[in-house]
Amino acid sequence: MKQQSSFRFGCMLAAAGMAVSLVAPLANAATIIATPQETGGGFLHNVFHSANANGGASGTIWAWMDLDTSYGASNDWNAATGALEIHVNIYADSALSSLQGTAVGTSANLLGANFSAPNAQNGGLLGNIVWDFDAAALAYLQSKDAAITDLLSQAFVDRNYATSTNGFQANSLANNSVTLWGADSAALLNTNTSGSNFNTATTILGTDLVFTVVPVPAAVWLFGSGLAVLGAVRRRRTA
Repeated sequence: MKQQSSFRFGCMLAAAGMAVSLVAPLANAATIIATPQETGGGFLHNVFHSANANGGASGTIWAWMDLDTSYGASNDWNAATGALEIHVNIYADSALSSLQGTAVGTSANLLGANFSAPNAQNGGLLGNIVWDFDAAALAYLQSKDAAITDLLSQAFVDRNYATSTNGFQANSLANNSVTLWGADSAALLNTNTSGSNFNTATTILGTDLVFTVVPVPAAVWLFGSGLAVLGAVRRRRTA
């Protein structure tokens, strides 16, 4: 009787997961699935650069990045809580053929509500990202600028920079793409839409980052839990 009750509960939990998945997806939680590259045009992205010109938003490109989807790499963004974790491989070339190391970017305040609609930038801080470079990546970047440090905090400000040839609007959240242009938060001067946002005399590293996401329905986890219960009960019944 006890096994039958557990079995019925597992069925109810799985059914509830399927029902909720049809009506209540959690749009705020998302999995990062790609960092699309742009190797031509006027505004390249998914790069680290010197940030020594145009208010810290430009400069010589030092490294290219691509999403690390290896086993165990958690790439997620929650627009409601502002939590971000993104793992990237760092390359010396746009062809992504010369691997230099890896890095993890994390944020606690990259809220979806911070983004203005595309073409409507009005100032304000979108959020901060802290980069944790592995030893190889840090050594490579320090060969470009010895002042670059691990756990480097950067600010991403809601300013209307140039639009890429692929149609990504700078510092925006549109469709399933998040587009960020920023630099060292220590060098942040203001959050206005005009003028220099970053002090080019003190800025160490700039980052132009684009990533795409897909929503994760809350019911996926509930459904998975139900299946796990069913599996456990069936194993017990056949034991």
